Amino acid sequence: MEKISISEDGEIAAMANITKALEPLDKFARQRVLEWAAQRFGIEKKNMVAETESAPSAANHNQGTRLETFAELFEKADPSSDKDKALVAAYWFQICLDKSDFKSLPLNRELRNMGLGLSNVAETLRRCTAEKPALVLQVGKIGSKKGRKAFRLTQAGIQRVNDMIQRGQLDRDVDYGGNEISY
Repeated sequence: MEKISISEDGEIAAMANITKALEPLDKFARQRVLEWAAQRFGIEKKNMVAETESAPSAANHNQGTRLETFAELFEKADPSSDKDKALVAAYWFQICLDKSDFKSLPLNRELRNMGLGLSNVAETLRRCTAEKPALVLQVGKIGSKKGRKAFRLTQAGIQRVNDMIQRGQLDRDVDYGGNEISY
């Protein structure tokens, strides 16, 4: 049987590098980095080992509260700009409904159902792709010049919505003196 030294085994070396890079990060930052790497290298979540704890999302934000409707998510995030409204709707499809990508029409349909439709959601999403770091990526296009585009939130876009949810929750549950408000 041939012996392989640790330095010759590329897989073990990669694991050592990953461990070294992730050690100084908190568990949520580690989760974001690993999700980015899985997306970057085309690894589907269903092929990964199940996580026991994950980064804050709509499903586990606020101590396990599960958001059952888009309206609940929208109310918790409380977006003010058209861009933030589009990001929250995108988050609903990609994170809450676990879609790999989303199109602008269903996003705007959800917003219109709440009386908050955007005049040009595709243009709003395009502006999100132009930000640095990009909040949304265009990942496909069906049809000709004016074909339907498929988008995906980036980790920065997901984090922005998570921050909105957290801010909204803090604003609602704590008064200005830092005292918890009971309802």
